[in-house]
Amino acid sequence: MFSFFKRKNRIKRVGGGLASYGRERRFLERKKIKIPTHKLRVGMFVSELDRPWLETPFTVQGFHIQDESDIDEIRKHSEYVYIDVFESSVGGVRNLHDGLGISAQEIHKFPDSDSWFKERRTYERVTKLTFGLLDRIAMDSGESSKAVRSIVDSCVDSVISNPYTLTLISQMERVSISLESHAISCCALATSFGRFLGMDDRELHDLALGALLHDVGMLKLPSEIVNHEGSFSRQQHQEVTSHARFGSSILTSNDYYWPAVDVAFSHHERVDGNGYPRRLKGSSIPYNARIVSIVDVYDRLTSSDSYRKPVLSPTNAMGEIYEQKGKQFDAQLVEKFIRFMGVYPLGTPIQLNTGEIAIVVEKNPFYMVLPKVLVVADSDGNRIEPRVVDLFDEKGRSDGEKIQIAKTLAMNDENAKLLKEATISTY
Repeated sequence: MFSFFKRKNRIKRVGGGLASYGRERRFLERKKIKIPTHKLRVGMFVSELDRPWLETPFTVQGFHIQDESDIDEIRKHSEYVYIDVFESSVGGVRNLHDGLGISAQEIHKFPDSDSWFKERRTYERVTKLTFGLLDRIAMDSGESSKAVRSIVDSCVDSVISNPYTLTLISQMERVSISLESHAISCCALATSFGRFLGMDDRELHDLALGALLHDVGMLKLPSEIVNHEGSFSRQQHQEVTSHARFGSSILTSNDYYWPAVDVAFSHHERVDGNGYPRRLKGSSIPYNARIVSIVDVYDRLTSSDSYRKPVLSPTNAMGEIYEQKGKQFDAQLVEKFIRFMGVYPLGTPIQLNTGEIAIVVEKNPFYMVLPKVLVVADSDGNRIEPRVVDLFDEKGRSDGEKIQIAKTLAMNDENAKLLKEATISTY
């Protein structure tokens, strides 16, 4: 299940070590440099090799060089590599690009109680504002932009002060995959991801706006299509694809919505050119649309949805997204999304090899597969006094004694209830 995350040797991959650029977006396209392997130094971040990744022992792209033995291992397989300037912790490398330092924006721990209750109020306020909002936008209600502005401002402010908290709350509170709940969840997650990518406030607002309104065109479709269960016929699929054009048309009616137009129009384009409606390819797809396309699919895969597969666990959903890297999704953004989320995202329900149910409450930045978990139920599903287990501490135990993750679980109603009860009482 986790084969796409595994490493075949001792080099440690940093979980989520993407640096904060805080500069123009042009750096995203020029932050890598090609160097021969004899020039490698400890602290450099190797982002690409000179051959397909799977032809080497390193099955996940992107890792920090920890010591000289790591360099020796790389030299066995490659003559040159690509170094990520902003992730490297070697001063000489950073100076190649205007002397920019590293300011990682990581989210490793579950929010404390103050943050939790503060953003819970934010979620309640945003939910009230969003109720019926997409309908008002679709009907060209001029007043709707005030509510949209308030929602976007709230999401951005929330993410800046308490990264990822609003996303966790939206995951556990939603009871359906309504357009409104999907919009809120995508807005929160995309904004958190954008912060991780180093976007400034203005860029975060534009991204949040696009994520919130990306599916507004669905309101122009017949209700039997929107509420259809199961797979679509060819004709029904053609009708569904029209929501991208409808959405962009709706949003051009108000100047405030302009940053969201490209996202609504292009979030179903694919980097391999097989998307819709314009069959755009690669970097010709607007950057924010490429971000929202990943977030959109992740949210639908991990939430109850009538026209997709059964609900997946966060880890399995990322596995499916990874399989579409370079096909449906921007390959670099997929790698960054996985680093941002971690192998086991915060809040992921899991089952341990003891049969107990637990929740991931802290990620380990160096050993992504060994997080801290909060055990909340016994093997029969009965609530127990929550206790924290650091799976990294289990690393040295024998297999017969070691507590391990047996499988990840979907965020269904029962697991969402467990998460809510445990976090409120413990954090």
